[in-house]
Amino acid sequence: MNSVEVAAVLTAALMFVNLVWTIFWSIQVAKQVREIRNDEEIERIADRLARLEEFKDSMPKHVASREDVEKLHGRISEVRKELHDNTKEIGGISKVLEQIGKNVDLLTKVHMKE
Repeated sequence: MNSVEVAAVLTAALMFVNLVWTIFWSIQVAKQVREIRNDEEIERIADRLARLEEFKDSMPKHVASREDVEKLHGRISEVRKELHDNTKEIGGISKVLEQIGKNVDLLTKVHMKE
């Protein structure tokens, strides 16, 4: 084998080693990138989980049952009826006060004429 052939074989061998080395490091870098992305994803999921736990803690411990809702509707109806009755009473009182005011006006006019 002459020196040109040896140089060609050495060059080919070095190129092959360089190719293997490049592939190896490319795989290593790809693994590191994947690990970083996975770590970021895990961190994002952990943050979301923490927010969900905080939200869960702020939720009421008792969920209203159908009976609770019915009681609430019943109480609202009672309050509505009481308010309606009070409105009627206030309307009646207003009418009485208007009549008293008219009577006072008439008495004042009569008294002024005398």
